[in-house]
Amino acid sequence: MPFILGELGLGLGRHNTRATAAKNRIPLRLKLPKDVTQVTALLGQASKGVYLLGGTAIAAAAGVESPYINLLIDSRKLPELKKSLFAFGVSPVSTADLPASFVRFIYHDKAYNVLNMNFDTYLQLSMTGQENGLILFAHNFLVYSIKDAFVLDPYGALGFKTAGGKAFLIKPLQQPKTLLQGLEHCLAATFDRALLGLKPSPEYNQIEERLLQSTPGAKDSKEIFSRVLDYTSDILEVGGLDAAARLLTSPVCVGAGKIAAEIDFTRVEAELRRLQRKGVEVTGREFMLSVHGELKRKPAGKGAAQGLPEYVMYNKEPFRRVEVLLDALESAEA
Repeated sequence: MPFILGELGLGLGRHNTRATAAKNRIPLRLKLPKDVTQVTALLGQASKGVYLLGGTAIAAAAGVESPYINLLIDSRKLPELKKSLFAFGVSPVSTADLPASFVRFIYHDKAYNVLNMNFDTYLQLSMTGQENGLILFAHNFLVYSIKDAFVLDPYGALGFKTAGGKAFLIKPLQQPKTLLQGLEHCLAATFDRALLGLKPSPEYNQIEERLLQSTPGAKDSKEIFSRVLDYTSDILEVGGLDAAARLLTSPVCVGAGKIAAEIDFTRVEAELRRLQRKGVEVTGREFMLSVHGELKRKPAGKGAAQGLPEYVMYNKEPFRRVEVLLDALESAEA
């Protein structure tokens, strides 16, 4: 999830947090959907403040209704607040693998990610010491105070727009330091474009083109192949086959597939296009089935005997979309 991956990371600047926050507050009142204001009003009853974070803040500024909401609160009564939320009617989502300060739930078909942390601490984390390249885009640093109607925009995301001023652009802040970081930010940008209404800037396009044209080595190939397996189903869901095909047929992903798994992603993409022409809705299930078939087509090597499940187990990498793989295998057996 980009919010956990990036917006909880360490930021680019080296500032006095409190002084910077007070000095750079920009008065702004965003219109939020009724269901969002219902949730934030409830959270605000037990918190010093409620803040809309990162990409969901820029979506609100653009008038785009995001399917997920990232919030910061500062409450000493989190257990009681959780009970109030559940009584209010939200559907909790398990966060067993996340810190106790994190709450996740669904309300009116929106996913809410709520971080309980002191405001100054959050700013310190998000605005100092970004040596690891974890946060690439200006909009990841946005913080909007729902109660006090101001925004913090340290890297000018709100001023970076298309020529007509109708949409916000993705503003890169630095070059990715590794191929894997570049791919992760390319994935993040793909989701931000599809879900938040952001448009690619010329600066971002240069980064993406350089990444996609790269030639991976053996170590990078294993990681890149794993990311493609993990996230192509999501890309198909939010961006469609064209967005997924751009990734699958890029030199960096084609090279990673051949080195890490001895399969050709261009064949996978061609199979998905064939299904699309037949009128089949191409989802993660069809993608998994195609990769499964390519692995079994090999005469030897990882996955050659039993396909994708064998490859995943042999590879010993965390695999996100297990339910999509199981659905694909069940449909293949039916």
